[in-house]
Amino acid sequence: DWILKWLSYEQMDSGAFVDGIPPNEYTLSTAKTIEPIVLNNMNMSEHKKQKSLDFIKDRIKDDHIELTKNEKTKDSYYYIKEAPIIPVAYRLNLLNESTLDTYINDIIEHQNYDGKWGRTVSDTIDVSYSLCEYYYISNDIRVLESINKSADWIMNYQDDNGYFKDEGKYHYSTATYAKSMVIYHVAGKKEEENKMLKIIENNYDPAKETKPLQ
Repeated sequence: DWILKWLSYEQMDSGAFVDGIPPNEYTLSTAKTIEPIVLNNMNMSEHKKQKSLDFIKDRIKDDHIELTKNEKTKDSYYYIKEAPIIPVAYRLNLLNESTLDTYINDIIEHQNYDGKWGRTVSDTIDVSYSLCEYYYISNDIRVLESINKSADWIMNYQDDNGYFKDEGKYHYSTATYAKSMVIYHVAGKKEEENKMLKIIENNYDPAKETKPLQ
């Protein structure tokens, strides 16, 4: 109850929940915050719940999701930040069939022929994990080919021990390896899935994680 009271206090007048310093009113942080509250019927006023849902609805456009309240244009890699919102909006019944089809097809079309999305391994993992999350709740088989292609690309970015080739430079979070494990699970790559699990078991330390609950 204390946490819900704190969240009620932190909610912006628009219904948004910020990520960082106000007034950064982000669609994803709002969606991720309000989703468990709504789906589990937690003790927050219906008015406040609806304000957050309305905030998200207002960001959902025919061809993309606005990532912030004051977004004017979408950049070339908008779909990477948009992808994690899709499974949340789907669970909250905020997407009609036509809009959902547009978003899913757009993500699939932006995938490179080799399975990569965006500029980095983290971009690819974030998009693919979002598709996995969406697949689990929708059973939409359209996304499986893209997930499988990304799993192959991610696997080629690893050393034999499972760590990413530039781990020494970037020190990837446990969450990144956990997302990869889910991708491998959906793609049926059991050996790679077990490598990710071993890395997580050997290295997870909440005190060293920037986002330990992610």
